[in-house]
Amino acid sequence: MATQPQIHANRKNAQKSTGPRSAEGKAKSRFNALKSGLHARSQVIPGEDPAELEALAQDYREEFTPKSPSEMVLVDSLIAGDWQLRRLRKIEAQLWQRELADPHAATDLGEAYGRNPRLDQVERRIQTTERSYRQALKQIRQMQKEDQEEASRKRDQERIAKTRAEARAQVRRAAARQVEAETGLIYVEEEDAFYPPDPKDEDPR
Repeated sequence: MATQPQIHANRKNAQKSTGPRSAEGKAKSRFNALKSGLHARSQVIPGEDPAELEALAQDYREEFTPKSPSEMVLVDSLIAGDWQLRRLRKIEAQLWQRELADPHAATDLGEAYGRNPRLDQVERRIQTTERSYRQALKQIRQMQKEDQEEASRKRDQERIAKTRAEARAQVRRAAARQVEAETGLIYVEEEDAFYPPDPKDEDPR
């Protein structure tokens, strides 16, 4: 059990904490604050494993690390689309198995396809879901590409501003040394000001 001094120290340390400092840490912090609109229980039907959906969702969130609500919506769309495609393909496989398992029906695939209109319906659903998935994937990649380009521009601007500031500081220091040599004044860079030398520092001889 923590002692009272330890509790007090922990509180003081918590007040000093400013959160994550690195860009990666800040991104993770923002990601943790986002709330997904995807709920496993509402997406899973009997015979499906909620843990499998949770694992799939985690894989997508780790891959795209959404940093805004709009990115989270797109990631949720990818997760739901992927999950729906897996379900539809299982349905398609089961329909084929059922159609071809009939000993009284022809085993020709073309005839089997024509006998069961549900196969065509499922195929159209798969195509529609794939289009939606590709659209969401394209959108989030474009969005994150633009974010990366904007971040790169900001880094370049900061680097240029820093280089210019350093160059101006070097010019000021060079000019200050010349003034010091000509006047005997002392330049204090932190204050950007000149001061006469302290008489105590002068040689008494």
